Amino acid sequence: MTTDQTSREPAFRVCTNCGRLTPAERPDCAYCGTMSVEALAERQEAEREHRFLYALFMRSNPFVMIIIGVNAGVFLLEWMAGGMGGLSADPEVIRAFGAKDNALINQQHQYWRLVTAIFIHIGFLHFLLNNYALWIIGQEIERLYGSARFVVLYLLTGVVGSLASYTFNPNAQSAGASGAIFGCSASWRPSPFATAKNCRSGWRPT
Repeated sequence: MTTDQTSREPAFRVCTNCGRLTPAERPDCAYCGTMSVEALAERQEAEREHRFLYALFMRSNPFVMIIIGVNAGVFLLEWMAGGMGGLSADPEVIRAFGAKDNALINQQHQYWRLVTAIFIHIGFLHFLLNNYALWIIGQEIERLYGSARFVVLYLLTGVVGSLASYTFNPNAQSAGASGAIFGCSASWRPSPFATAKNCRSGWRPT
């Protein structure tokens, strides 16, 4: 019986710095300590991922990303339910997910629909435009007022938008974050609610 002797022999590579043979399994040279090209690439990739995660979770406006994530999750569930198109949605699907419906609010007292409607979108274009606007405007609003005030402002103005639809468009279902986005846009100006830290930073909304 014969055995493959080559499989037992250690593999070597040539160090790009000193030119000597060093074990291939080591990320650095055994003689001069220079990292291999592959090890450097892996380290840089790990550092990029670390910077991305740090920027995502340590940013000054995390709730914009959280709201966009909630919107995306709800939209995905709507799409999986089979009632989503580019510019429209199945009325039964969005009703099941919590769209504003005056009949259900009046007859069954489902007042929670005034809130849940903020996170529901009717069609892909509606979802895309609303969340793009939230990404652009919401970051500045949360940075200016702080996360807690931003969340309260977003929800209150969203509910006001739902109430406006309830009052002036009683015969139609409605959903979307447009009311909240318009409310945030209206507050995008110097305000006594802005913190002193924000003002000292020199940033001013336009």
